[in-house]
Amino acid sequence: MRHRALAVVLLLLISACGGGDDGSAAETTMVLPASTSTTSTSSSTTAPPTTTTLLSTTTSIVMSTTTTTVPPWTTLPDPGMPPTVWDAGSGNPIEIKSMCVEWVLDGSAPPDDSSEDALTGTLPLLGISVLPDGCDATLSVSLTGHRSSATYSRFGVNPRECWSGTSLTGQATLVIDGDVRHTWTVDRVNPPPESTSWCPEEDTSIPIDFEDGLWHDMFVGLLGNPANPATWLYITDRYTGMPVAVSCWEGPPTANDGQALASLLYRNERTRKWLSLCGLPEDRAGREALLPLVPYLIRSLDAAWSFDTVLSINTILKGVTGANFYHPGEWWAWWEEQQG
Repeated sequence: MRHRALAVVLLLLISACGGGDDGSAAETTMVLPASTSTTSTSSSTTAPPTTTTLLSTTTSIVMSTTTTTVPPWTTLPDPGMPPTVWDAGSGNPIEIKSMCVEWVLDGSAPPDDSSEDALTGTLPLLGISVLPDGCDATLSVSLTGHRSSATYSRFGVNPRECWSGTSLTGQATLVIDGDVRHTWTVDRVNPPPESTSWCPEEDTSIPIDFEDGLWHDMFVGLLGNPANPATWLYITDRYTGMPVAVSCWEGPPTANDGQALASLLYRNERTRKWLSLCGLPEDRAGREALLPLVPYLIRSLDAAWSFDTVLSINTILKGVTGANFYHPGEWWAWWEEQQG
C-alpha cells in the first residue's frame, strides 16, 4: 500500500513538471519587444502558464529650432548703372550701351598702346560694352608722337644726347549714326627736363599714363561726374600701391550720378575711398542727389573693421543725409522710415 501511494505521488510530480508519456510540455508565453513572441502549447492539463514581459523605455527628443535673421543691408541687389546718354545740347539724346574704339598711333615716336587698354577697361565700369563692330557709337582716336633732345652729363661721364622731350598731338572723335557729334583735341608738349633718369632714343615710343589726364576732358564730356571715380578705380587697380592723382566733382551731381556711384560702390568698395578723398558737394541739392548711396554705405559700414573706416563712412552718411547715427541698424531704421 505504501509503495502504491509513493507511485501515485511520483506520477503527479512528473505531470506537474511538464513531462508525460506523450512528451508534451506545459504552455509558456514570452512577450518580447518589437512584437516578437515564442509560444509552446500542450494539450495536457498543466500548471498555470508563466508569462515574462520586457518593458520598453521610450525617449522623446525635442529638437530646438534657431532662426537667424539676415540684416537687410547684406542682401542688397546691384542698383544697376544708369544709361549713358549723349545729348550735348542737341535736343536729341541718344543712349550709348556699346562703343567701338578705333586707334591710329603715328609719328617718329608713336605713343604706346597703354592708354588704349585703360580706355577700353574703364568704359565697362560704367555699363558701356566695348565691341569690335555693331556699336551705338564709335570713338576714333588718332595720336602722333615725336621726341626732342637735350644733352646731359652725369658724374663726369661724357655728355650724352637723350631724347627726353615729348610732344603729342591728335584728336578723339565721337561718331553716332555716321555723324560726327563731338571732337576732343590733344596738343601736349613736354620739353626735355633739366635732368633725367633714363636716356630714350629718338624713336622710343612715348608712354601714356592714363592718370595724367590726357583724356580727362573727353571722358567727362562723355560720361559726366562718374567718369572720374571710374577712371580712378581702374588706375588704382592697375597701379596697386602707387600714388594716383584724383579728379573729383566736375559739377553738382545729378540723380543719375548718385545711382552710378551706388552701382560702383556695390561692385567696388574703393568707391567709398574716392568719396572720402574728394569730399561731398557743397550744396544741399548735390548731396541729396547722392541719397541712392545710403543703403550701400550702410552695407560698407557693417563690413568695416577699422575705426578709421567706420568714422569715414559715418562722416559720408551724415553729410549726405543730414542725420546723425553710428550703428548700421540705426542707419537702416532711419532709411526705411524715409522710404515711407
